[in-house]
Amino acid sequence: MKIRNSNPISSFGGINFVFDYLNKLEIDKLCHAHLPCVAAQSKYSWKDVFYSLKSVFLCGGDSVEDLHTHLKSHFLDNPYLRLASPDTVLRRLSGLTEETKTCVTKRGVVTHQYCTNQTLENFNLEVLKKSGFLIPRNLPLIMITRSFSMKNRTVK
Repeated sequence: MKIRNSNPISSFGGINFVFDYLNKLEIDKLCHAHLPCVAAQSKYSWKDVFYSLKSVFLCGGDSVEDLHTHLKSHFLDNPYLRLASPDTVLRRLSGLTEETKTCVTKRGVVTHQYCTNQTLENFNLEVLKKSGFLIPRNLPLIMITRSFSMKNRTVK
């Protein structure tokens, strides 16, 4: 990535190196392959939502609302993403929710709630493999099925 003096200079310009790296990994193709289709008239792609959410935490934000309050002015002309609003990010992510499950302890004293999301789990595994953090060899993963039985699964 070529560094050049530009106006206005952003204090978050270093995030462009992360976006460039993610673009080289073709994260947008993974988004299209593993996440639900986006309407043709949609202004933001899954990549924009993913990058917007990443930018909150990589730029020192605490919540998704920081997209509007702190980051918006710094990302107006960013060549790597169209910064989505907090409402858009939350609405898109809420579309991925799955039903919350409950289980009771053996003694029946405590009820626990949990949620699995196969779509996001698969997407996260593919991103980890593509980025090299999860070496694509036969790694046994213990998966908890919906019936609480344990089974082994191999990541390839």
